[in-house]
Amino acid sequence: EAAKVGACAPSPFDAILDASRELTDGCDVVLYTSSLGYDVEDIRLQATYKEPEEGEKEVCNVAFVPGDSKLVKKAIRKVPEKSLRQVGIKEKDGVIDVAQRLAALNGRILHKGWVLIWLPDAMSTSLPNDATHLPKMSPGRLFAPSARRVMFVDQNFTVTPNSEDVLFLASEMHRKALPERTFVKKDEEGKKHKYKLPDEPEREAVILFNKLKQRKPKDDAKQDGPVPKDEKLSVYEAVKYMVFEVGGDPTQSDPKPLKQQREFYERVPTFVNRDDLRSIYEPVHRYEMRHWVRSRWVLHDLSSEEGRQLRCEWYEEHLRWGNDLDQLSFAHVMARREVERKFARDKPDDHARAAMPKHPELDGMSDAAEWHQILRADEAEGVDSDGNPLALKTMEKVPEHLFDPEEEEEGEKAAETEEGGGNEKEKRVDLFARIMSDKVMLLSRKVWSK
Repeated sequence: EAAKVGACAPSPFDAILDASRELTDGCDVVLYTSSLGYDVEDIRLQATYKEPEEGEKEVCNVAFVPGDSKLVKKAIRKVPEKSLRQVGIKEKDGVIDVAQRLAALNGRILHKGWVLIWLPDAMSTSLPNDATHLPKMSPGRLFAPSARRVMFVDQNFTVTPNSEDVLFLASEMHRKALPERTFVKKDEEGKKHKYKLPDEPEREAVILFNKLKQRKPKDDAKQDGPVPKDEKLSVYEAVKYMVFEVGGDPTQSDPKPLKQQREFYERVPTFVNRDDLRSIYEPVHRYEMRHWVRSRWVLHDLSSEEGRQLRCEWYEEHLRWGNDLDQLSFAHVMARREVERKFARDKPDDHARAAMPKHPELDGMSDAAEWHQILRADEAEGVDSDGNPLALKTMEKVPEHLFDPEEEEEGEKAAETEEGGGNEKEKRVDLFARIMSDKVMLLSRKVWSK
């Protein structure tokens, strides 16, 4: 996936695109992991496969590994000669060489529940940084068109999601419209109070994360435990939580690339939010980093152009800094997009919103705060010399593998009907980035399991 027209560059994944798409053809959801840049001996995660029942979606498990790793060499040696002949491998002078095995068996070997897809020249520690982060952050072209949703799980994650976990999380990327409803809540004294919640529109998430765990350090003078809900995290504090989340030591000084990135983000509000640089007639929409996530796993919706734009912006931003905290880059991208969205949609500015009534007692009755709205591709204002929208980075066109020719033809007919005076209008669903809390995840899982 390229963020700009003509910006495509060669990648180690180019060599396995056909194998990956062929393998995932027919899969509804793909669970995948990646172990690149070193000599992989084994995969820590143990995946499971469940044969889908009638009406259920199929989950496929894929692992991207280096082709010259010990894991692959060991795996291809175990394949019996009978199986080799079945895939068309022929002996030369009574010997089947390694090159033949590597070429013919790619995408055909199962290891710990994962179908292995190996990349050439992907074991070197000099592997480009953009290649190691590509499958996680920008996987739009890696899989077949049938795989609308894909879930990346980090190789060092402590738990491997099973098929039901993956299907549950994939289902949480869509929310049907909710009617007006009544909610009963107990106060501190145990008295019940009824609240009427407004109706909520249908929602579609283009990306799904888990919310960053925020806990005070044990030596905090106040207390050990969760950070209060109304306490905002500074960028410095968020970075420490992120470092701890990925297994680092938050008490140590930040590495130079991370320190530079953090300090840059800390300075952004001092320039963007300054009133002395702003016209008195200009709406006040402040830049605020608040979209703090854990990214040991992430779900992508590959079917929308808006999702592709968000993935590309995140990927580009992360590569600029040269560190492993992609969560920090995501928070900046979302903060910037939040300002753009408010201006593009002419939302009430911060001064007007401060005067609006607030209802803290309604917190926890709805998960609406976990859905962070993003601009649609057609909402961008103005275009550059190449015809690309200015407010959003877009390609010249959506990658061809995301298009279904029949659906495209039907869409053109529908557009012609509307232009001809038809009454039917295309249903527009608002798009979001969803950051799901542990509490909502547990409650939603109970409901989903029923």
